Amino acid sequence: MLVDDYYLDEITGVFNRRYQKLFLEREIKRIRRYGGTFSFLLIDIDNFHSINDRLGHLGGNRVLRHFGNLLIELVRDVDMVIRYGGDEFIVI
Repeated sequence: MLVDDYYLDEITGVFNRRYQKLFLEREIKRIRRYGGTFSFLLIDIDNFHSINDRLGHLGGNRVLRHFGNLLIELVRDVDMVIRYGGDEFIVI
C-alpha cells in the first residue's frame, strides 16, 4: 500500500495519529455496516524517559524504531500499528 509521508511517523516509519483517525473512522463504518468488533490497544513504554536520559534522544529514537518494528512483526497483516506520540503506540 502506498501511503503519503504525511501519514507516517518520521522516527519509526509506522503510521502516525493522523492516519489513526482515518483508519478508525473507516473501521467503525465497516463494523456498523457488516457487524463485528475490533480491539484498540494502547501501549506505553514504561520509564522511557530514563532511556532518553541514558542513551540520548538518538538512542531513544532507535528504541522507538525497534519497538515499532517489533509490533509490526507481532500483529496480523490486517492489524494497524500507529505511533500515537512520544512513547505511546496503538494497535487496532
